[in-house]
Amino acid sequence: MIDTALIFKNLTADFSRLEEYGFEKTEVGYIFNFPLDDIDFSVRMFVSFDSCVDVNVFDESGEEYIPIKLDYPSGEFTASVKLMVEKSLTEIADSCFQFKAFKNLQTQRLLDYACLRYSSFPEFLWKKLDDNAVLRRIDTQKWYALLCVLPLERIGIDLSDSDEIIDLRGESKEIEKILDGKLYFPAYHMNKVHWYTMRLNDSISDDELFERLDKSFELAEK
Repeated sequence: MIDTALIFKNLTADFSRLEEYGFEKTEVGYIFNFPLDDIDFSVRMFVSFDSCVDVNVFDESGEEYIPIKLDYPSGEFTASVKLMVEKSLTEIADSCFQFKAFKNLQTQRLLDYACLRYSSFPEFLWKKLDDNAVLRRIDTQKWYALLCVLPLERIGIDLSDSDEIIDLRGESKEIEKILDGKLYFPAYHMNKVHWYTMRLNDSISDDELFERLDKSFELAEK
C-alpha cells in the first residue's frame, strides 16, 4: 500500500512549482498524469488546494491497478510497482512541496511575530519529531517557547483530536493563578513550575498571546 500521508507529511504544495512541473489546474485542485519507467503503467496524481494528495495507478489496459492500494503482503511485481510510484512521488514532493509543520493560522501569526520582533525562527531539534520546534533567544541561547502538535488528551482535554500547542515560560505565582484547564494548562513536557501550555487555536487573542510570548522571552534572559 502506498502511504501518501507519510511521503507528504508536514508538506504543503507550492502551486506555482506544481504548474512548472506539469500539473494542470482544475476547479478542485491540480492533476498530473505520468508514465512509470519500464512498464506500461501510468499514474494520476491529484493535489487539492489544501495540499491533500490522492494517487491512482493504472495498468496497460487503462484499468486501475487495485493491488497497489491493498494493505496486505504483495507479490514481487506489485512491490516493484509500489517502489516506482513512491520514487516518483518523493521526487515530486522534493520539487513541488515545502516543509510546514504547523498549519494553524494563529501559529503562523505567532511565528511571524517572533521572526519580526526577535529574529527567531523555529528550530526542529528532533528528527523523529518533525512537528516539534523551539524558539530561543539569540544572546542566551535559552528556549522561550516550545511548539508541538499532540493529542489534546496529553494536556487534559477529553478529546481524541490533536492540535498545535505552545509552552511558554512564566513566573510560578502567575502560572498558579491562570491555570484553568480551558485556556491555560500545566506545561506539556516542560517544568510545570516555570512553564505553562496554551492551544494555538484562537481561543486566546493574538494580543494576549504575543504579550505572553514577550514575557517568556524576558524570562529567558538569564
